[in-house]
Amino acid sequence: MAFSLSAYVFPDCELFFLWAEQPDPDIAPTVGFSNVKFSRCNFDVTLFDVGGGKNIRPIWKNYYGEIFAIIYVIDSSSPDRLSEARDVFRESLEHPELSGKPVLLLANKVDKDNHMTESDITQGLRLEETVNFNNCPSKLVMVSAIQGTGSKMDKGISDGLDWLMEKVRTLMPSLEPRVEEDMRRAREARDKEREERRARVKKQREEREKAEELERTKLGIVKKPESDDDDIVDGNPFKALDINELKKKVSNLCTSTSKNVVS
Repeated sequence: MAFSLSAYVFPDCELFFLWAEQPDPDIAPTVGFSNVKFSRCNFDVTLFDVGGGKNIRPIWKNYYGEIFAIIYVIDSSSPDRLSEARDVFRESLEHPELSGKPVLLLANKVDKDNHMTESDITQGLRLEETVNFNNCPSKLVMVSAIQGTGSKMDKGISDGLDWLMEKVRTLMPSLEPRVEEDMRRAREARDKEREERRARVKKQREEREKAEELERTKLGIVKKPESDDDDIVDGNPFKALDINELKKKVSNLCTSTSKNVVS
């Protein structure tokens, strides 16, 4: 997540939204990637909202280096999935590009009668052990996202976001250069991968052309030139046409065609 600071300009803060909760059948879940931009606590925030499905989780790491904080959402009404949420949470925070960054955990769906308590979730996630081991400031909030947004937003979500913004502000001297360095390394890795891919394609093409040439040689086939001399543009391609020369070529072509028809 990109983060920039300029004099007299509010900084840009990018967060990572990880979903570990069971999708509500009445609400379309995030199945891929989306981002939301909003302002809070004098920050212009970009929120990356990524799905929590097993097939989507591998892409999470593509965003780790550029984010400043994490919002991790779990389903407080699904105790049977708490162990999975714990394993994913621990594995994520152990990544070197996430370790040390602040984490806001939202235990959603407290409006359900069978929701777990804060103590149940803390113990089930092994929260203190995980965040202390990875040096991640954290806050767990019990919420109900169904209440709405804006003025209708659950107070726990609102207070949690304020806490997260303040943590980012406090850690900015260490977070900003770290994010910049991680993004630089990511760019270099992408550039290297792109060059290696180009080299592989070029090598494969050369090997294919070499094999085709050997096969033609075995069969005694002479490769025809790809173009005739008349097709080669010599000199300035935009110079005016020689009308007399063009008429001469047309006349010769017509004469040749007429002879072929007569014969």
